[in-house]
Amino acid sequence: MKFQATKWPVTITLDVADDYTEGVDKENLKEESPEKLIQLQELADMLADALIKAKGQILAQQEAKRKQTTQNNGTES
Repeated sequence: MKFQATKWPVTITLDVADDYTEGVDKENLKEESPEKLIQLQELADMLADALIKAKGQILAQQEAKRKQTTQNNGTES
């Protein structure tokens, strides 16, 4: 069973083992209680958010290093 979250530019797909979703009628999901599946969908959403935040942190660190290098090069001349 797959759960997917898309938060541009990230798409996370969780491919959950069939034995984990045992008892869930995959052919008739509309008839199932959403509580059975909502935690997995929330996990996919959280992973997408985490990747986007991590990229933002990496970019911020790289920018800080770039500025520091530029400042150091400017004061050494």
